Amino acid sequence: MKDNYSKSIQLRCVTCGDTSNFDYNEDKTWIKCNRCNREYPGGYDELVQLNENTISEELDSMKKEVTRDLKNDLDKMLKDAFRGNKNIKFK
Repeated sequence: MKDNYSKSIQLRCVTCGDTSNFDYNEDKTWIKCNRCNREYPGGYDELVQLNENTISEELDSMKKEVTRDLKNDLDKMLKDAFRGNKNIKFK
């Protein structure tokens, strides 16, 4: 199993879809998209809330990946533990 499953999700402007052209103040309580000039007065928290679908999809994908890796590791551990035993077979 991998040691690290961290991922980075780029937040998108909900109006134009741009991911990298933002202006913001020091504490990110205000954000403005430079491409379409949309302002997010709620700042980072508002942008995260508006990108909730993308975040949820990425989280579901990560859950599936972790589950698959755990299943493969558990299968391998069981096969290794019972290797040589003539009464237990794995398919």
